[in-house]
Amino acid sequence: MASIYREGKGWAVRVRTRLHRRYKSGFRTHAEAREWGRETESAVAKTKQPKGLGPQQTTLAMTLRMYAEDFSVKKKGCMQEVVRINRYLALAQLPRLKAVRKRVDTGGDTPRWSFTLEERPASRAHPLPRPFETHRQARLAARPRSTAARQRLATLPVARIAAYDINELVKAMLAEGNAPATIRIELALLSALFKTTEVWEWGKLPNVAHAVRWPSARGSARDRTLSALEEQRLAAALLDCRNRLVAPFVWFAIETAVRKSEGLFIARWKDLDESRRTLKLVEAKTGPRKVPLTRAALAILQALPGGGPDERIFPLSPDALDAAWARACKRAGIENLHIHDLRHTAATRYAKRLHGDIFLLQLITGHRSLSQLRRYVNPTVDDVVRALDATEAAG
Repeated sequence: MASIYREGKGWAVRVRTRLHRRYKSGFRTHAEAREWGRETESAVAKTKQPKGLGPQQTTLAMTLRMYAEDFSVKKKGCMQEVVRINRYLALAQLPRLKAVRKRVDTGGDTPRWSFTLEERPASRAHPLPRPFETHRQARLAARPRSTAARQRLATLPVARIAAYDINELVKAMLAEGNAPATIRIELALLSALFKTTEVWEWGKLPNVAHAVRWPSARGSARDRTLSALEEQRLAAALLDCRNRLVAPFVWFAIETAVRKSEGLFIARWKDLDESRRTLKLVEAKTGPRKVPLTRAALAILQALPGGGPDERIFPLSPDALDAAWARACKRAGIENLHIHDLRHTAATRYAKRLHGDIFLLQLITGHRSLSQLRRYVNPTVDDVVRALDATEAAG
């Protein structure tokens, strides 16, 4: 029903339904106000019903869950995106999601993958193992400001989120030392969410993530590598890992420059060709590719217990690997070294071994663009002179 009432010297009308709010003032007569109210009620009645409760009543956390179900499952990076979405779900006391990767046999050499989502309980019937819980609590304690900003966003209705709410999250992440690239990934998720609201008949909401100043990606590339001295200390620390797959995974990552996601979720025993010393990654980040293996890399795999053709070579969970890595670095006295830095370490070392041949280096790392490899190759004038001398001697 339309509510008509006096406002100043004129009349105002408010039309309210469970999902819609309409308001207009400045009518000179009661009849004009009543007519507008009838027309508006009729238009609202013909409007397609929005998905869920609409943007006025659906919190960001619930909207992110809808986004995961409708859009994240169609992305190759579904698992990583669901991890970011789970931060908001947990802070809103909602069940977290688990992305389950399923292999679809197409009859060809290159299978397809699909994702489904499973629900994890909001409260655990059994506590996490102490190492996992300790690792989780330490991560939360290290980012109190960003956690508080995310919690506020998670519980706000989507239509009420303003640019300054998201800007508070950006400021908190910068204050806590997050890299610009990390912040941009989070903003990209929120931006993509606001772009999809029309699909749910929510109307075109303003993309407030675009109203925030994004940290510049220029010069933000991380260049941390594992030094030789740190490698010695890390080797000793990895011997104390209870999970015997952690150490082989670390050394394999250094030998091959394989990404964590590729090594953990993609590499299977059936894709290993020992005679040619290659490992086929059928669904790598940049598409199917074969990774050349050094003798040391092949020896690492041959020393593993092995498994069936379709079983993963490294059946580790991301949480287990991250927790074990954090403990190993702490025992070794190594600071600010991420698992992904092993890939940078490997690429830097191979750039030197291959004398800056970025075409061969690209086959190892799987980078899509040669320009991405320039940061690993830093030749000097002396290197050029030696290379020229070598070609003259050969001639």
